[in-house]
Amino acid sequence: MVVGLACLGAAFVAGCEKQVMDTDIVVIGGAEVRAVVERGEVRPSGSGGVRLLDCRTADRFEQGRIPGSINFRAEQLRSGDAGARLKDANMLIVYGENPASGTAKALVKRLMALDYPRVRWYAGGYREWSSLKLPVEGRDAAAGEGGGPPAGEDDRR
Repeated sequence: MVVGLACLGAAFVAGCEKQVMDTDIVVIGGAEVRAVVERGEVRPSGSGGVRLLDCRTADRFEQGRIPGSINFRAEQLRSGDAGARLKDANMLIVYGENPASGTAKALVKRLMALDYPRVRWYAGGYREWSSLKLPVEGRDAAAGEGGGPPAGEDDRR
């Protein structure tokens, strides 16, 4: 009986989530993401600012990422702490490896369905960013591969 009620409750909550279509997604380009990074608007935590969400695997994230990004996977939305960290942002920019990243697109749609603020999809992803020789963090930066110089605090003015 209790299990039945729990399942019914879970179905009711899931059913209340709004439908998000591909046409609802706001796509932004590399120039816009670059401007956000260069203006120093990226904040991995705290109130306000922009959160750059890299939804690739932890290994790919450590290999190289857009400066200031946090590694965030859809399953983390179940954690109250993770959700609160995102709700405080002025904008969420999600990216994956490249435009074919179904994981990134799915995360964007999930965040939008849960009414997170100003969710955007950087469809070009890490591949586009690094091909433009823009600054990266991670092992790629240390090896001098995949982008421009690593972005340090002095570079984010």
